[in-house]
Amino acid sequence: MAKKDRNNIPKSGKIIEGFAGLGFDLMRHWLHDLKFSKGPGKNDNIERHFSDLEHMLIRLEDRLNENRRIIEDLKAKIYLYGLIIIGLLITVAVQIFTH
Repeated sequence: MAKKDRNNIPKSGKIIEGFAGLGFDLMRHWLHDLKFSKGPGKNDNIERHFSDLEHMLIRLEDRLNENRRIIEDLKAKIYLYGLIIIGLLITVAVQIFTH
């Protein structure tokens, strides 16, 4: 058997070497992105939005309760003023018809 000459070993082309390097780089970046896409920073944005919405709902509920309280106060005042006006009208009517 003849000895193989090391100089006669076929070398891969530069294009194949370039694509192999490119493939490994793309795989490395893809694995890195996959690892960090599920990190704690990605869910914080969603949690912050939910926190903001929850805060807005609480503020809205407080405003609604305040408006309900104001409406109840206004109803009581209107009822009181209505009774006062009815009382005054009755006294005026009595004064007119008695003279």
